[in-house]
Formats: sequence, structure tokens, C-alpha cells
Amino acid sequence: MSRLSDRLTRMRSSPAPTVGNGSDTARFADLRPWLTIQSNAGKCFVYQKEIELNWTMPSTDFAESLGDLRLSGFNIEETLFLDIESTGLSSGAGTIAFLIGLAFVENGKLILEQLFLDDPVNEMPLLEHFLSRVNRARYLVSYNGKSFDLSVLQSRLVITRLMSQMESELKLRPHLDLLHVSRSAY
Repeated sequence: MSRLSDRLTRMRSSPAPTVGNGSDTARFADLRPWLTIQSNAGKCFVYQKEIELNWTMPSTDFAESLGDLRLSGFNIEETLFLDIESTGLSSGAGTIAFLIGLAFVENGKLILEQLFLDDPVNEMPLLEHFLSRVNRARYLVSYNGKSFDLSVLQSRLVITRLMSQMESELKLRPHLDLLHVSRSAY
């Protein structure tokens, strides 16, 4: 256990991450305007971009065409698009999502968010922010999210005790996984 605490101490005391080498070296914070969301559990870095939507997407009922009745009445304004980057290809307990990409429609704008985990000790605030976004959405859309992304996130929500095993129903939500749609189309 002392090895782990020594390692975490070294990680925390290390200088801010840099990108590049030589004269083009930049601090992580300089790459884009990250918001720091502070909670009792730690901090989460969030990048947010708003894009005006000049179109309306008609509601599409995917229930019949995809054979999933939970997608009945699908509406983009009630949808959360998501993708993760993780520390591994397993959905086991040791795999952590260090970058979560989200998109949703709000007030006629497409909101893009990236949640970045700078230190494993800040995983809980990242997952709290993610969970707040998920709880606002009726539908989820991903690419391979049913098989991988939601498995990783659901495991991490249980491990960090943000959800109990009984509460962790992310994989049961109405979900349009574009991987499965594209496989059946081709």
C-alpha cells in the first residue's frame, strides 16, 4: 500500500502536463479553454463548445425499424451522444475512462462537451458530471457503447459508489448503438 501512496504523491507533485517538445511545448490548460468543475470529491476538467443549429430534425421512430420498442418516439432534443477513451480495451474494474465525449441539444444549440480526467483521484467528479448529463436524457446514442463504453462507465460508477449494483442500469436505457445499425446495414 505504501508503494501506491508514494506513487500517487509523486503524481500529484509533478508539474502540469505538457504537450509537444522544444519550442512548441504547451501546457495542457493552454490547448483549449477548460472549465474546472470543483466538487467535494475533487475536480473535473470540462471543455464545452456551443454550435447554433439552423435545422430541425424530425422525430424518428426507430422502434419498428430497429426492433427496440424503447426507442419509440425518439427525439434528438432528449438524446445524449457519448463516446469514451479509456486506459484499456477490457471493460473490467481496472479500465478507467479518462476522456468522455458528450453531445446534446439544448435551447436550439448543439452542446459538445469533453470531460478529461487529469488524475485518477479525480475520477468521482468526472463521473458525477457524466451522470448528471445522463440523467437529463431519455435516449443514448453511441458507437459500440452498448458493448464497451457503458460497461466501463457502469463498472466505474459502482466502484466509486456513485451507484449501487442494483441502481446501475445504464445498459438498460433506450440506446441507439450505431455500430449495430451499421453492421446490420452492411
